[in-house]
Parts: sequence; structure tokens; C-alpha cells
Amino acid sequence: TSTRDKNFLKNMLVELNSEAQMKKLNLLKESLTQKTALVEADRLIEANARLTDVGISLHKQGQVLDQVQQHSQRFIEEAPSNTRPDRSGATQSQGGDSQKTLNLLRRKKRLESILKKLSFLVENRSNLEPLQQTIKLQEE
Repeated sequence: TSTRDKNFLKNMLVELNSEAQMKKLNLLKESLTQKTALVEADRLIEANARLTDVGISLHKQGQVLDQVQQHSQRFIEEAPSNTRPDRSGATQSQGGDSQKTLNLLRRKKRLESILKKLSFLVENRSNLEPLQQTIKLQEE
């Protein structure tokens, strides 16, 4: 009987070891599944953050473009429709000098307009930073 008992005990031990290994294998599978899910979640979080940054940059870019459009529209509306000075009366009678004066007045108006636009751009330079950031993000 002792041989039979030994065989029975050996068989029980083998079965228990086999069950323990099956349980270990199942636990390893679950662990791998969870780790894979965590890695995927991290990737999704990173992608979401990048999309959020791009969305914010695009929103800022839209705001900057709206402002630039409004200001450029204002410049167009403020620009004199007739840049030529009045040639009536006194200016016609002076001949060659009046032509020089008219040319100088036209040039002065053109330069004032350019100066106005340049000062606007300098004042609003900081508003263009989001636009530049968006362009850099899109190039990457």
C-alpha cells in the first residue's frame, strides 16, 4: 500500500503543480493585458495633449487673423479715396512749383500711410506669436 500511496501522492503533487502553473500563466496574461492597456492609455493621453495644443494654437491664430483683418479693413476705410490734392485756384497759378508741391504732398501722404501701417505691425507684433507657434507645430 505504501507504493500506491506514494504514487497517489506523486500524482496529486503533479496535478497541484500543473494547476499552480496554469494559475500563474493566467495571472501573467492578465498582467500583460493590463500593461498593454496602460501603454495605450498613455499614447492616447499624449495624442490628446498634442491635439489640444494644436487646437489652442489654431484658435489663437484665428483670433490674430481676425484682429489683423479688422485693422487692415480700418486702414482701407481710413485711406483717402482721392490722394491727389485740390488743384483749384492758387495751386494752378504757380506753375512748376505747384507740381513739385503736389508731388511732395502725395509722397508725404504715402509715407504717412506706410508709417501708420508699420507702427500698427510693431504694436501688434506680440499678437503674431501664436501664429508663429502654430506654423512651427504644423511644420513638425
